[in-house]
Amino acid sequence: YLKRILSLNPPPASRVVLDTDNVLFTAGSMEGIDLLLRAFPHPNQDLVCIPSPTFSAYSHWSVINGLQVKQVPLLGNNLNQVDIEAIVKLNPKLLFICNPNNPIGTLIPHPLLKKLCQSLKGFVIIDEAYIEFSEQHSSLFYLNEYPNLIILRTFSKGWGLAGVRCGAVLAHKTIIDTLRYIQYPFSVSIPSQHAVRDVLMAPDKVYEAWKKIKNM
Repeated sequence: YLKRILSLNPPPASRVVLDTDNVLFTAGSMEGIDLLLRAFPHPNQDLVCIPSPTFSAYSHWSVINGLQVKQVPLLGNNLNQVDIEAIVKLNPKLLFICNPNNPIGTLIPHPLLKKLCQSLKGFVIIDEAYIEFSEQHSSLFYLNEYPNLIILRTFSKGWGLAGVRCGAVLAHKTIIDTLRYIQYPFSVSIPSQHAVRDVLMAPDKVYEAWKKIKNM
């Protein structure tokens, strides 16, 4: 899995060192969201920041887990900017950014994402559910630089495996170890694992589909 995603649209002169300790497979990216909300913030104490409009699940599951939610507006003509100073003042334990954004399809540029990682004490979570359809490379190439950066991935969109219910969290080993400790046992079934393995071993048809969609 790591070899496949690291080979897709890398930035110039990229160098990233990842291994299995940096990956946790989950029952879709939804389980990844839930694990992060249960693992790190304190209920009735910590704040989750969400630039909006965006995927409603971040707010929904934050409230269910007893967390304060503060939505900040996306800015700019293309809704691809955020007020970094305003977010830093909120001091969120978790910042969720959907990039490319669902449902509006905009992209926050990497310099801004890197600035957020540098400026915040909490975790910056980049949900890349639709990254396969983007011309912008993944933020995972910066995982070695920022220990508070977390990437969410799913096989439900670009890989066409929504019914398989498989996603992944990519992060520093300490984060992955924490999530693994609280994850329900046997979260990803054997049939799901086989389906994901098969598509990763023979991805040419999927790659061709991405090209067609991008050219539409």
